Amino acid sequence: MQRRNFLSSVFAALVAAKAVNAEERKLSPEVSEETITKFDENTLLNKIKDDPAFSDYSNLLFPRGRTNGLRLRDESRLLPYHSYVMPKESAEVLNYMKDEVLKGKKIFYPLKTASNGRPVAGLFFFRGRPDAPFAIIFSGGGFQHVGAIHEGFPIAKFLAGKG
Repeated sequence: MQRRNFLSSVFAALVAAKAVNAEERKLSPEVSEETITKFDENTLLNKIKDDPAFSDYSNLLFPRGRTNGLRLRDESRLLPYHSYVMPKESAEVLNYMKDEVLKGKKIFYPLKTASNGRPVAGLFFFRGRPDAPFAIIFSGGGFQHVGAIHEGFPIAKFLAGKG
């Protein structure tokens, strides 16, 4: 039964994403010097998580863990079972996602929230061409952490760039 509910949620989010893609709502935060700032390998993870572009789902950008004082170049500390972690690629993906939000595009669809209203699961939407085929990319993890910042997001950005 849980699987059916999850798949129903995924389907509903995909339908919503298609509708939003056809007629985009303005969701962008107010543009300021802070929102224009680009991320790089030296950016503190907490600065990324505190960015207004990611305010509703920043808890899902990185694996859970202590991020205080860590920079993007240190993200592999949060991904102990992963190799080939590329902080420069992560910065490019985060900048792409932030740019989409600043353009007023919705990039996240919550599927499940905690009692405090924060999402604990959801879909990140990387746009391709309208009416083009799409892919659903599941990032691994769940036993201890999810590595979307290093696994799923770069692949999704690549595929979206191909249309």
